[in-house]
Amino acid sequence: MFVDHFRATEAKYDYVWEERWIRDEGYAKIVPEAVVAALNEAGVAAADVKHFILGSPMKGIAATLVKKVGIAAEAEADSLDENCGYSGAAHGLLMLAHTLEKAAPGDVIVFAGFGQGIDVLVLKTTDAIKSFKPRRGVSGALADAQTHDDYLRMLSYDSGIELEWGMRAEKVIKTPLTEQYRSAFQLAHFNAGKCPKCNTIQFPQLAYCVNPSCNAPADNFEQLSLIDEKCQVLTYTSDWLSYHPAPPLYVGFVQFDNGARLLMES
Repeated sequence: MFVDHFRATEAKYDYVWEERWIRDEGYAKIVPEAVVAALNEAGVAAADVKHFILGSPMKGIAATLVKKVGIAAEAEADSLDENCGYSGAAHGLLMLAHTLEKAAPGDVIVFAGFGQGIDVLVLKTTDAIKSFKPRRGVSGALADAQTHDDYLRMLSYDSGIELEWGMRAEKVIKTPLTEQYRSAFQLAHFNAGKCPKCNTIQFPQLAYCVNPSCNAPADNFEQLSLIDEKCQVLTYTSDWLSYHPAPPLYVGFVQFDNGARLLMES
């Protein structure tokens, strides 16, 4: 085992050893050996690797490693440093998801994970990659990222600093467990109710049909899941008065193709 960092019991942050020690004795010695062994076992030449993935908080370490192993420099995967930063243990998988968005059939991917040791996966994409179209993907998330110029606010998101959010943030919102229990059939399964009399679809389901010309009781509503139903944003507004840790608070209606309409906030 190679211990590059650790976290003491009940400590909030990791304790990291000297960067030079981690780089020279850890990454530079352990990773190349493991990558070469994995490639030999898979019967793949280093020159055939199209994407090399190594999530690391150390800038430039992946470029050094591909050179040592004999992998082409252009195979180094985007580290997402500029627009995302380092996301910890999940960062390698985040890079893999981002790489798969642009990979072609037959691409060889070497995925290395370093953390008190080393794991290496050698993957090869198939023709199925052509139909791989994530709904949003890493690229979509980065394009839709929030930009913050307030470092103290960013620290507050991870409880790194206590901020005074003002009077509007003092409302204590507790889950009404009785109502949660009564409505579990629609909350847990995202079930809307379809009125058998006028076919109006509504979520949440109330005691009576929301159609003013119907008002049929909800006892005989057909249960209709909205999980896979297509929808789009109908209208929204930005609320700068209500509390939100990253204002404004967006509130709007989502219109489903089957007629259901839902008020949501973001």
